[in-house]
Amino acid sequence: MSTNQLSQSNPLFGNQMQQQTEPVEYGQIIRWRQGEIIGLGSSSIVYSAIRVDNNTLLAVKKFKVVSDVSGIDQPKLKIIKNEIQKYKQFEAANIVKFYGCELLDQFFCIYLEQMETSLANVLSEYGYFDEATIRYYTKQILTGLAYLHDQKIKHLDLKCSNILTNNDGIVKLCDFGSSREFKKGSSNNSSSFTSLKSQIVGSVQWMAPEVIIEKGSGSKSDIWSLGCTIVEMFNGGNPWGDKIDDQNLYLA
Repeated sequence: MSTNQLSQSNPLFGNQMQQQTEPVEYGQIIRWRQGEIIGLGSSSIVYSAIRVDNNTLLAVKKFKVVSDVSGIDQPKLKIIKNEIQKYKQFEAANIVKFYGCELLDQFFCIYLEQMETSLANVLSEYGYFDEATIRYYTKQILTGLAYLHDQKIKHLDLKCSNILTNNDGIVKLCDFGSSREFKKGSSNNSSSFTSLKSQIVGSVQWMAPEVIIEKGSGSKSDIWSLGCTIVEMFNGGNPWGDKIDDQNLYLA
């Protein structure tokens, strides 16, 4: 998808979607120059960037949180802070690294380790993976999930687009905007879940049934999503094919 198409699909960011013609430095805790768009979510854009101090690459995830009309979007800021708190406590080989965050003008920026691409992009370009490759990736994904569960965190949005990889075949889990802590006093397998329906976020095609209908979630919910992700790697797309799509999300 071209930059112009991305801009049209996410009007919230306006001119921020356009590529820079002159090098401009941003940031206080990290000085960086903005590069091309490498990811796009419903409320965020991820840019490739280069650090001015050491010329290393990083990913900058930008959320528009300030409006000229309504000021700071507090609900969105709360969701972002939840994601940041998760990143801050992680230090594992199969979890993307967190470098810091700050508010710049109308945007809240999260600075993350930059990987080459996502497994979803690889599937989109080259098609399904063979069994040996799937085993290789799945072992690393399980290592990342085991670490999260040891930290009492449920990812709850595991899918190939949230699994990054590099040219060495290393994979790392990212995007913890949907993640939740295990309820205090419960085990990792507990189905306890406290959430309003309006707070359910994630991709239903990869989501465990109990999460969709708000009957609870635990480590088993991530294992369901891992199973869907393995099917996604086998068939190169939506794990349910045409049985579940954006038009019939709640038939799972």
